[in-house]
Amino acid sequence: MADVRFWFGPTGSGKSHSVVADMRRLTEQAPIGPTLFWVVPDDVAFAAEQMLMEQIPSALRCEVITLTRLAERIRQAAGGSDEQTINASGKQMLFADVYRELRDQLGPLKRAQANVGFYQLVLDAFDEMSQYQVNLAALEGALESAAASLAAGVPRAQMTVGKSLIGKLRDLCLLYIRYRERLREKGFFDPALLLTAATAAVPQVNWLAESTFYFDGFHRLTSDQVALMGEIAATASQSTFTFVLPDAWTNQELDLVKHAFARWPQFERLSNWLPHFQNHGREYFPGVLYSALQLAACLEKKGVSWTSQALAISADVRRIRPLSQLEEVFRGGESVASGGAADALRVWMAEDDEAEAHAVADEILRLVEEEHVAFRDIAVLVPSLQEEGVRLHDVFKRYDIPHSLDAFPPLAAHALGRFLLAALRAVVEDLSTDAMARLLRTDFHGLKQADVDWFDMYLKAADVAGAKVWFQMEDWTFRQQASTADAMDFAAQEDERANRLRRHLMAFFQPFYEAVSAEILTPLAFARALWDLLMAVNAKSIVAESVVLEDVHQNPLQASQHEQAWQLTVQLLNDLANVGGQAQFVREDLFQLVTSALLEERQSTIPSGIDDVLIRPYTHAHAWVKDYVFVVGASDRALPERVQSNGLLQDDERDMFARLFGIPIGFTTRELTAIHQLTPYLLFTRASKRLTISFARTHGAAEQRPSPYVMRLCDACDIPVRQVHALNEGRNLATADDALYVMRSSVALDLVVQIFAQAKDKGDMEELFGRHDLLDIISWFGETDERSRRLRRAIAGLSHTLPTGQIEEALAKQLYGSPLKLSVHRLESYAACPYQYFVRFGLRVEPDMTRAKVAADVGNLLHDTVFQLVDMHRRAEVRFEQLQLADMTQLAERVFAEQLARGQHADFQGGVLGARAADLRNYLHAVAEVLWLQAKQGAYEPFELEWSFGFEDSDSSPLTIHLENGEDVVIRGRVDRLDVYEDGDTTWFRIFDYKSGRSQKLDATRMFYGLQLQLIVYLAVVQQKLGREGKQARPAGAFYLPLLNLPAISEVPEPDAAALSALRKAYVPEGYFNANGTAISAMDRNFPDGKSELFGDLFKKDGTFRQHAKVWTDDEWANAVAFVRERIEQIATDLSLGKVPVRPYLQAHNDSACTRCSFRKVCHFEPLDHGASYHVLLAKRFDDIVSSSAEEGEDQ
Repeated sequence: MADVRFWFGPTGSGKSHSVVADMRRLTEQAPIGPTLFWVVPDDVAFAAEQMLMEQIPSALRCEVITLTRLAERIRQAAGGSDEQTINASGKQMLFADVYRELRDQLGPLKRAQANVGFYQLVLDAFDEMSQYQVNLAALEGALESAAASLAAGVPRAQMTVGKSLIGKLRDLCLLYIRYRERLREKGFFDPALLLTAATAAVPQVNWLAESTFYFDGFHRLTSDQVALMGEIAATASQSTFTFVLPDAWTNQELDLVKHAFARWPQFERLSNWLPHFQNHGREYFPGVLYSALQLAACLEKKGVSWTSQALAISADVRRIRPLSQLEEVFRGGESVASGGAADALRVWMAEDDEAEAHAVADEILRLVEEEHVAFRDIAVLVPSLQEEGVRLHDVFKRYDIPHSLDAFPPLAAHALGRFLLAALRAVVEDLSTDAMARLLRTDFHGLKQADVDWFDMYLKAADVAGAKVWFQMEDWTFRQQASTADAMDFAAQEDERANRLRRHLMAFFQPFYEAVSAEILTPLAFARALWDLLMAVNAKSIVAESVVLEDVHQNPLQASQHEQAWQLTVQLLNDLANVGGQAQFVREDLFQLVTSALLEERQSTIPSGIDDVLIRPYTHAHAWVKDYVFVVGASDRALPERVQSNGLLQDDERDMFARLFGIPIGFTTRELTAIHQLTPYLLFTRASKRLTISFARTHGAAEQRPSPYVMRLCDACDIPVRQVHALNEGRNLATADDALYVMRSSVALDLVVQIFAQAKDKGDMEELFGRHDLLDIISWFGETDERSRRLRRAIAGLSHTLPTGQIEEALAKQLYGSPLKLSVHRLESYAACPYQYFVRFGLRVEPDMTRAKVAADVGNLLHDTVFQLVDMHRRAEVRFEQLQLADMTQLAERVFAEQLARGQHADFQGGVLGARAADLRNYLHAVAEVLWLQAKQGAYEPFELEWSFGFEDSDSSPLTIHLENGEDVVIRGRVDRLDVYEDGDTTWFRIFDYKSGRSQKLDATRMFYGLQLQLIVYLAVVQQKLGREGKQARPAGAFYLPLLNLPAISEVPEPDAAALSALRKAYVPEGYFNANGTAISAMDRNFPDGKSELFGDLFKKDGTFRQHAKVWTDDEWANAVAFVRERIEQIATDLSLGKVPVRPYLQAHNDSACTRCSFRKVCHFEPLDHGASYHVLLAKRFDDIVSSSAEEGEDQ
């Protein structure tokens, strides 16, 4: 007869310790016997192993095992099958082929251009159905009756939801049945079915009946987990289930079990039971209680009886671990005014995220040095390892604090994965400059680091890009082309070096590029190309050598990670060859599949050091205890966790599924919000001796408040929130009680520099002599010559003077070339700060573009979508004015989806950017309406899109200006959109420049000083182009058109008409019009009699222009062009003469060239010290530019 026990208890009641104690008792009674299995979730397996080894170091019967490993063992013991388990990348590849086969038969799930992100969405739906034991193959037959019951018994208001669900389910069933057929044909086993297969195999495995099981640490169970646990419990000699519940089941909850078991495996949704849980003090444990009730119902259904036992926190534990009181406090128990938990709890507020990380590091060092705490007895919990975890990692490295991140790194984080990603990206971007720079920064190309650094600079200086250039038979002569006669020999040597390095790289890369150049590829051919690439760079031998020669004393896990990386890579190639085989794929789809696999496949690892501080995410705050715990980032931004609906099925569709079929699948956002109430409870009960909770007052530019859960603890324990500072913030550390402060030498150097800098700013160096902490640090650095040199180097910058701002003309020619080839952006960069221009475009120092790249990627995605839309209209493939707005929006959605599927936008197929792509649809709809209105209400037609001038592949010549010193300047650029309107002999034209940020405005001051030249330069070039084509071209206007500019959120709901008006206003182009009535009327037929939705309010009721209407006459347009041309001549002359002063512009206290400059560490410009060097922009009006009497002024 099966013996089944439920152990309930709050955190700190010793559930896991009771498991170990019971295992120890049984092993002492019988050292040799059936296995005692301790079954735990994946994320606590290592901690359970440690606890078991500490308590029972030499037991033969005891084993820690995860549920998935146990399921696999049961499946294999029952005979298993010859099927090979398919991994995530193999599933995507197989499903992609199935989807393409069935796409035309689908309804709601039909996509014109499906991508990896969409494939994964459907596969996740398959897996979710498996987890909740929904057989999609069997469900297909029930859909018709479900549709009938939908029509008969569902309120009209919910019919739309029901129809949407039925449509999706029909498609899912069709896809799933074919997907399973393909799995069988290929001989693969889907791991999503592992638990279900193991459940069916349990009766066939004899050793289960003699074994003992402890299921511990599970807080939320899926139906297939419940079924497997229930089947094991019905078979095994004894099974114990532990759950985090402060008390045993109430009588009402036992009644719920009796009510539920008769319908098992059908079960009510959690949302139906939430009111009961909240009314009986269970508000923090709904997910745990729901799982326990399901398990009990499953056992009742099988006729298995069970007993329950409530564990409590013992008096000894309360005495030894005062923080155990927090468990009751958190659940609304008695307050702790002083002593006990109150003395062991600290709540900190730091000024910002960086200060918070430094304060935590300072305190950890103090604990180790003063209180002799071991690093291994400290844990830090963070909301996200990708954000707060990385920040702490960087700070801890600087503080020399040994630490480990509790995370499984992706294959892409290994050198082998980075190399493959870079190679794929280089193909997608056709060997662009940036793509080849990424490839150079990998580890398998065989070049020395010095060659890599030099070659990177060479490529960027010459702007080398394109497969044609890289593969050409002729030698490169870029340096010689840009060199003067006296430096030709040196330039030839550099070109020779570049050609040698190029040939080395192309020896392995060109064959790979050519092997994958076809638009249609088979996975087998792609796998062979990747394998040949790895063999060409000798990757197998390099990885093997790394495994053998790795310094195990430095990091004993690196050898394992090298081996895993190679195995995962080989498995990926095997998937391509065996799963995809000879199927025909579009090349970009295969690239996306492999990229996704490199980013998603995880390497197994454990904490690398036995004496490390462990940094863990909030989600891993269970089943372990540390003496000292820091909960970082505990603001209202992170706690409570924000839950968003995701997946193929929406909340209302999940509710409808349960209503139609009686089976709840997944959780709704409301249910997940309730389940996540457990997170703070677990977070604040991990420490045994001291708990430190911290949050930052600001996060970026936003202010934060402490989490309401934190304030509840503060109120209950009468604990104030204490403002903390990092030791490197320049405070006087000397105290009356002569407290000892511990810091690393690097931090001490930072502190010394800040103290000196502050004293210098105040002009009071005398006060330094009263700072004993400073004198102590200086004395320590003075003890050895090496330390003294470090100190002198650190403080040398305090006497820094700005560079002279002049280089020789010959050097300027070598750096910038002759003639000067410039874009408008570079002209504006020089006007912003000449020295910044010199560093970036002269010395070729690349700025940190991480955040800018994300913004640029977003802008490029929208830009490409708009380009494709307008091009379809221009080519008359579709005419916008003939569409309804709904049709226009649908067309925009289709084009957007097609763009998402393209290789250059692969980053938007998943993760954070995948969510960002979904958000962009709001902007897309607004832009689509603007384009629709422009065509419907205006007479201008798109004439050129992405029209380039001055480039080698352009059919239009550049704008060339001859300078007084004999030099020429050649202006190149690309006009986003050129529209024309033919009026007799006159061709009116307007230009649009798309902007990916908030609406950019034409600013007279910025144009006057050369910071905003783009629109006028483009207008001049277009007028020149149209004139050469024999047209009498006149400018009708030049505008910035925003692509990302939704209106601000209103504090109160707005009527639909007002909201629509605000939306259209946000997308009004910003620029100037020609004052000619014909030119303006052709912009919008509502002019001049009415207000334009497209261009705003230009006219009074009498048809005359408003006072502030942005219009210029033909003469004023000509004057603006002449003015800008003179400004270009001045900038270009200064460039050619080698003038590079540190002279950043200053327009306002928060608007200067230094505000977002990446090179401040190069020039060391300090506003307080060097304020006189600012180029202060005096306010200007457009009259100063377009009037016939405009003069440059004295402040150039």
